[in-house]
Amino acid sequence: MAFLTPEDRVYRITDFQVMAAQQVINVYWYLLNDPATPPSLPDVLAAFNTQVAGLLDNEQVSTLSHESVLVELMIMDTDVTFYEAAGTGAGANVAAPHPGFVAVGVELRVSSRVTRPGGKRIAGLAEEDTEDDNLTGTALGNWIVATAGMGDDLLTSVGDNPFPVVIRRTSTTLGVTIDLPMNEWEWQPVTGLALSTTVRSQVSRRK
Repeated sequence: MAFLTPEDRVYRITDFQVMAAQQVINVYWYLLNDPATPPSLPDVLAAFNTQVAGLLDNEQVSTLSHESVLVELMIMDTDVTFYEAAGTGAGANVAAPHPGFVAVGVELRVSSRVTRPGGKRIAGLAEEDTEDDNLTGTALGNWIVATAGMGDDLLTSVGDNPFPVVIRRTSTTLGVTIDLPMNEWEWQPVTGLALSTTVRSQVSRRK
């Protein structure tokens, strides 16, 4: 566990997808500590499309499309800079889709309880990939491969490589949750992934 410092570079990456006329959103966090050479935002976006969204595309149904990706660079006491470009497009799986609210669950594991583990619900699941609300044997192996990029550094072509983290950005006292200032954000690196064999019935989405 560590608090952010003014030298840290935080990258928030938002993957905007569309399925069945609804927008599906997944947010990912990456960090650089005291970077000697921070990568450009377009380079970070390109790495994300290759290593994360591109792998998910292999298993997601063709009725889901990664429309655009927004990369925001956050530095303490500095205005946020951002870059947005096209996503990876439609999924490669042409099988019949589950409804958009049926999702594959991925836990982003961390080493201590200071922050909760992160979690992702990934939409675009094919009906043939499940049996009795569980991923089938072959599909389970395929989805393990498809989600593996969430635990890896983003390999940029120029500069240091951002690594995945879980960040605690809020505090709850007596049932009241407040947003913390950036100098009070606590972070932990993602140390592993756990893919749920049981599909989930909710994803982050908005119309």
